[in-house]
Amino acid sequence: MIMRPVIVLALLVLVTSCRDSQTPLAEGPTTTGPAAPANPPSLSGSEGLNPEARRQRLLRFEHACDQWYSAWTEQEFARMASLDLLLRDNTNREFAGVLDDLQNGSPRHKRVMAAALGFSARAEAVQPLLMALEEQYYEVVMHALFSLYHLGGPGSSEAARAAVHAVQPEKLVNYLTHPRPEVRSNTALALARIVTPATAKPVLLALLAVAEDAQPRVRLHAIAALSAMRAAEAYPQFVKALSDDTPLVQVRAAIALGLLGKLDAAPYLIEVLARAGAASQLKHAAMRALAQILGEPASRSEDPVFWRELAARRGVKF
Repeated sequence: MIMRPVIVLALLVLVTSCRDSQTPLAEGPTTTGPAAPANPPSLSGSEGLNPEARRQRLLRFEHACDQWYSAWTEQEFARMASLDLLLRDNTNREFAGVLDDLQNGSPRHKRVMAAALGFSARAEAVQPLLMALEEQYYEVVMHALFSLYHLGGPGSSEAARAAVHAVQPEKLVNYLTHPRPEVRSNTALALARIVTPATAKPVLLALLAVAEDAQPRVRLHAIAALSAMRAAEAYPQFVKALSDDTPLVQVRAAIALGLLGKLDAAPYLIEVLARAGAASQLKHAAMRALAQILGEPASRSEDPVFWRELAARRGVKF
C-alpha cells in the first residue's frame, strides 16, 4: 500500500476553517470572522429555526468543523475520526436545519453548513451542495466543493458515493477557471471523485490546462483528476509533472503513470529512482509505478539498475 504519499497528499488539500471571511469576491481579501466560544455546547438535538437556535447551531457546527480541519492538518487521525463521527451523527440529526441554514442563512451560516454537509454521508446532501455552487461568496463555493469530494469518498455511504459519482463533470468544470486558487483546487479535487475514462473531452482539456496552474495545490489535484480519467492524452503531462517544483506533485504524477500503465513511462520513472536527492516518498511511488507497469507486483527494489534491466527484457527502448 502507498500509504505515506497518500497521507501527505491529503494534507495539501486547500480547505480553510469554517470561520473564514464573509466577504464577497468583488469586495477584496478575506477577513477572520468571530471566534467560536471556548466551551461550545455539545452537538445535540434540533432546536427549531428560531434565531437563537440558529445561532447556537452555527456556533456548534463552526467549532466542530474547525476542530476537524485542525486535526487533519496536524495528522491527528484518531481525533479526526472521532470528530468525523460526531459531525456525521449530528449533521444527520439536524439535517433539516442545516439545509435551511445553507439556503436561507447569512453568508457565515451558508459557509459553515456547506462544510457540515460533507460529513452527513447522505445522498440528499448532493443537490443542495450543487445549488450552493451558485453562491456569490467564494468560501461557500469552496466548502461545497470539498463536501462533494468528502461525500464521494470511501468513508461515506454507498448511496452518497453513488450520488456524487452521478454528478455530471460539466457542472463543475467552469470552476477550474475561478479567480480564487482555493476554488480551483477544490474543483479539481471534487472532479477526481466524479470523472471516469468515459468523461467528455472538454473536461479532459480543462484539467490539462489547469495542470499548468501557478498554484501547486491546483496542479496536484488536477493531476489526480486526470489520473482518474486514465486518459492517454494526459501521459505527457504526467511525465512533465515528474519534474515539477513541488515534490508532492511529482509523487502524484508517478502514481498516475503507474495507473496508466504505459511501458514508455518506465525510463522516466527509472530516472526518478536514479535522481540524486529525490525524496523517499517519490522513490517509493516510482518503484510502485514501475512494479505496476512491468508486472512485478512483489518487487520492492528501488535500485534503478534492477528496473532498467527488467524494462529492457520487457522490450522497453532507452
